[in-house]
Amino acid sequence: MEENITQIFLLKYNFFLIEKGYHPPMIVFFIYTIKHYEMIYHGLSLIL
Repeated sequence: MEENITQIFLLKYNFFLIEKGYHPPMIVFFIYTIKHYEMIYHGLSLIL
């Protein structure tokens, strides 16, 4: 269950970046997501 939530979250964030016209390499994206997971999650909860 936890993995599914994470995958959905990553997909939504990925699409969000693409909409903004910014799509970093997956490794950079992955590291950034781990470091800023809570901040991004709260930001997405406000946006979505």
